[in-house]
Amino acid sequence: MTKLVFHGPAIVLGDHVDVERLHPASYFSLNPERVKEGLFMGMSPEMREHLQPGSIILAGRNFGCGSSREVVVQAFLLNGIEAIVAESFARIFFRSGINNGLALIECPNTAELAVNGDEIEVDVVSGRISNLTQGTTKMLPEPDPFFLTLLERTRSKRESTR
Repeated sequence: MTKLVFHGPAIVLGDHVDVERLHPASYFSLNPERVKEGLFMGMSPEMREHLQPGSIILAGRNFGCGSSREVVVQAFLLNGIEAIVAESFARIFFRSGINNGLALIECPNTAELAVNGDEIEVDVVSGRISNLTQGTTKMLPEPDPFFLTLLERTRSKRESTR
């Protein structure tokens, strides 16, 4: 079984985070290092300071809105970010993320769960998100079995090609 428990420091974002802010078009490339470098380059410089492998993104509504750019999902994965918890996702971003094995979990009031740098653990199967820094836990909506199967398969496939 593929790992569906994620642990890392929080990066907290707001509502309606557009893909152009997440990864500007000037960083589109066939070179994975260039793609990796572009994550958060359309945001304030402080955002990149929080970025580290294993970080967990916590966001508000409509995360990943704007144009459909699979390269944004690739940038998250290349930077070692494997889980994003948001109140809601733009539909095309959600599908692209799941297709590439990025764990995207919807949860109400997500951005209120932590501040930047808090240690977060997300257990997709048991449906629990814990802020280990603050000692709080919140139950996530029950995951759809089809979603879990698809996520597990795409993550297994991606891991086997590494």
